[in-house]
Amino acid sequence: MMNKNIISDTKRAERMGVFTFNLATAFTGTTNVRAADITADNIREIKGVSLKKNPKYFGAAKGKNLIIIQLESFQRNLTGVKLNGQSVTPTLDKLENETFYSDSFFQTVSKSNTADAEWSVYTSTFPSGYYTNTQTYGDRVIPSLPRTLSDKGYKTATFHTNDASFYNRDNFYPAVGFNKFYDRSFFGDDDVIGFSPSDEVLYNKTLPILEEHYKNDENFYAQLISVSSHMPFKIPESKQSLTLPENLNGTELGNYFQAMHYADKQLGAFIQKLKKSGIWDDSVVVMYGDHHIIDTTKLPDEQKTYVNRSSELKAQPADDYRIPFYLHIPGVDESGKINNIGGEIDIMPTVLNLLGIKATDQIMFGEDILNTQTNFVPERYTMPEGSYLANDYMYMPDESFETGKATYYDGQNKELSSDVKKRFEASRKLLQYSDSYVNNLPKQKDVEK
Repeated sequence: MMNKNIISDTKRAERMGVFTFNLATAFTGTTNVRAADITADNIREIKGVSLKKNPKYFGAAKGKNLIIIQLESFQRNLTGVKLNGQSVTPTLDKLENETFYSDSFFQTVSKSNTADAEWSVYTSTFPSGYYTNTQTYGDRVIPSLPRTLSDKGYKTATFHTNDASFYNRDNFYPAVGFNKFYDRSFFGDDDVIGFSPSDEVLYNKTLPILEEHYKNDENFYAQLISVSSHMPFKIPESKQSLTLPENLNGTELGNYFQAMHYADKQLGAFIQKLKKSGIWDDSVVVMYGDHHIIDTTKLPDEQKTYVNRSSELKAQPADDYRIPFYLHIPGVDESGKINNIGGEIDIMPTVLNLLGIKATDQIMFGEDILNTQTNFVPERYTMPEGSYLANDYMYMPDESFETGKATYYDGQNKELSSDVKKRFEASRKLLQYSDSYVNNLPKQKDVEK
C-alpha cells in the first residue's frame, strides 16, 4: 500500500517503483469530504479570508460582454523579450500601458496542461493530480463561469480550431454550460499550422459571430483557445516575421519565439478589429497564457540571456511557472500592474465581481485578485502536493512538511514558521475539498430524470 505520509509523488515513486506507484495512484483518490461540509463559507475559512461587503470594482462592467483568450504555451518570463531591437510580443508589451496586468500570475494545471487551464478558468476548482478532469467529468452538471453567465442571459460559446473530441471537449463544454462550441467542423481545414487551422483563422472567423451578437444587443461570453504557438513551434517560413539572432536559428527557443511572435501578431490584429467594431469598449477582455512550456534553467548559457527574469520572483520553479495575464475593464480609466499573486483559478471570481454578479454562495477556490492582498496559490502535479506560491515566498514539501523548503523569491531561505505550515495545511485541504466537490457533482442523466 502506498505510504500517504510521503507527500511528494516523486519520492513515492522512488520508494515504490514507478509501476507500483502508477498502479497505486490509479486506485487511490483523496479522502472524500462530506458534501455538506463543502460550502463557500468553509472554503473562505480554510483560506483565511472573509467576505467583503463592498468589494472594489463590483459591477464596474455590469451588463458588458466577456471575452477570454487563452494563449497557447505563453509563459511570462519569455514575453517582453527584444531580439536585435525587435519585440517578440509587441501586442502584449503595449497592453501593459492599456490594461491591468500581472507579473505574478501562475498556472494551476496538472497533467493535461491546456485542458487543465480551461478547467481552472471555467470552474475555479483544481484539476486532479491523477486524472484529466475534462475526460473524467464530462458527464456531470458542473457549476461554472459559462453556466452562471448563461443563466444571466449571456450567449456563451467557445472557439477552438481543433476537434472538440480532443480531451472530450465535445462533452465537457455542455457539461460546464456553454450554449455552443465552434471547433474544426466550423473553422475548416484552411491555413493549418501544426494540427489545426491557424490563429489567424480563429480570430477572423470568430469576429463576425461576436459582431452579430453585438449588433443584436445580445450580451455574450466568448472563450477563444489559441493553438498556433503549440509545440513543436513550427511556423511556416512565409509567416515568420521575426529576425532571430544567429545563435537562436534552428533552436527550440528560436522556434518558440517565432511562434509566439506570430500568435502575438494575430492577437494584435484581432484586438484592433474589436476596437474598430466597438466591441472592445463594451467588453471585459481577459488574456492569459495556459501553461509554461520551456524549462529556462536548462537552456544553454548563451540562450539564458534571452530570458526575461522577474526582478521580484527569482526563485525557481516560480519564475518559469508564471504566465502572462491581462485584464481590460471597459469604463475604468485605471491600468497597470496588479501587485498581488494570482492563478487561473482566480479568473472566475475576479470576472464575476466586475460584471456585478454576486456569488457569495458559489463554490470557488480562487480569489478576486483585485480585492485581496493575502492570496496564495496551491499547486500540484508539477510541484509536490501541498506546495503553494504566496506574495513574497513559495513553499515546497518533500517527504513531509518538515523536510520541505520555504524560499523567498529573492532566493533566500525562509524559516518554516507556523504561518508557512498553516498555509501548507490549507493548501492540501483546499485540494482535497476541490477533488471531493467535483467528484460529488451530479451526473447529467440523474438530473434529467
